[in-house]
Amino acid sequence: MPIAPNSIEPFSPEEIKTLSKASSDFVYFVNHIFSKSSKHFIGGEHVDNTARMLASNKRTVRVSARNHFKSYSFYAHFMWKLMFDGAQSNIEAHYFSFNEALASYHISKIKNCISANPYFEDCKDQKPTAESVLKYTWDGIHSTTLTPHGLVQFKRGIHARLIYCDDPFQDPENDLNPTIIYKINEIFKSNIMDMP
Repeated sequence: MPIAPNSIEPFSPEEIKTLSKASSDFVYFVNHIFSKSSKHFIGGEHVDNTARMLASNKRTVRVSARNHFKSYSFYAHFMWKLMFDGAQSNIEAHYFSFNEALASYHISKIKNCISANPYFEDCKDQKPTAESVLKYTWDGIHSTTLTPHGLVQFKRGIHARLIYCDDPFQDPENDLNPTIIYKINEIFKSNIMDMP
């Protein structure tokens, strides 16, 4: 279990209650802990339904419009796993996007969410100078890592419990041609889906 925010002081009864409920309820975690990662967090039914879907399914796929809690739901899910599972065991996670630069961008956003959140104040960043690779520990013994990968530069051999695939077709510099779309679909079906 993570240490209290402002570790000099023990958890307040309210913080203990929040952490206890959040450990088994991802929707509650999103609304009461992850929400502290942003000054502008907006919850609601859509956010709750998205969190519920992620928590109750081992594999999910979502296609949605911009600013509809797609990437941020992954950020929250990773932080939930880091906070509770990562406090007791080693976790290896991988983040796939169209290219490695885009995956690295998402990982840097997660790092910002963690550093802004008071509940993660005592989670130690083991790679403080790395912007795109995460490695955190609560106790100095167990580590949780998150590594970026590009689908178009995919390499075999990765197996882990947590695999995130975000913006698989987004190339901000070029329009995608059908050959690239086909290639990414094939990589996803033949490799990514079998990783977990």
